[in-house]
Amino acid sequence: MTYQNSAENSLRCLILGCGAVATRTGIILQKQGWQVHAIKRSPESLPSTFATTAMDIHQLDINFFADQPVFDAIIYSVTPDSRDTDDYRNAYVDGVSHILDILKQQHSAVPKFWLHFSSSRVWGEDDGSVVNENTAASASSGAAKSLIEGESLIQQSSLAHCILRFSGIYGKTESSLSKRLHAWADSELNTTAARQKWSNRIHVEDAAGFAAFILQRQFTTGTSYSLYAVTDNEPTQAIELQHWARNILSKTPLKSTSLFEVLTTDTPESNSFQGRHKRIDNTRLSKSGYQLIYPNLSTGYAQITKD
Repeated sequence: MTYQNSAENSLRCLILGCGAVATRTGIILQKQGWQVHAIKRSPESLPSTFATTAMDIHQLDINFFADQPVFDAIIYSVTPDSRDTDDYRNAYVDGVSHILDILKQQHSAVPKFWLHFSSSRVWGEDDGSVVNENTAASASSGAAKSLIEGESLIQQSSLAHCILRFSGIYGKTESSLSKRLHAWADSELNTTAARQKWSNRIHVEDAAGFAAFILQRQFTTGTSYSLYAVTDNEPTQAIELQHWARNILSKTPLKSTSLFEVLTTDTPESNSFQGRHKRIDNTRLSKSGYQLIYPNLSTGYAQITKD
């Protein structure tokens, strides 16, 4: 089904917080005929085709929604200012609660669908075991608890919703891809535990592509599940990453860098953590009908070795 890109017929999406993934999601949606409005503290870098509001979402009030036509969908993609536990709570708990409170006051503004960006960090397994959407979210760190609580607020609301738990997002810039390749190649893996550590990744284009896919399907045939693990097909062990990176770069180690510092993110957008030692099963995503552009790291990094 193709939507006509006109004020009368277009679906409308409000993006709260608009980082790398959400921006790309908005661009895809616009190509599919959606109108996109983004709220971000500094929206100057966003596409000129987006309607934008420069504002912290915690300052958003009922007047904003009163002045707007109803949004069909809200994408909640707010990220914390730092790794500090309080910042995580501010982004994933206080922010969600604030928006839900506004929607309770302004019933006419309630969207048909809420797409919630979360993180695979909510799974606390650190023993190499396999996790999926049926695995309890039981991580105990302060940041993970805030992620879990934010998800619970949406799950307990009356909103139709889907939660996307992104694994480590990579590929935002070519320079970041290159730096990570060199860091993997130069890492010292002196213990069996270090060599066997699993990491899970999703390319930024697939993170955005799947988010847009879920939204588009919701407004055509409907969404099958309210929770997806968004990760590629192949969890990778540290020693495999090192051998692969060295082969690509045709080099020997030049420095000592802890791979644990490089295996970035178990969270959406640009914030990074040490990844935990688990394997994420993406069967549900694979059966959704979405085709990954980059099904593994090799394909995701191929773009910087073409020349």
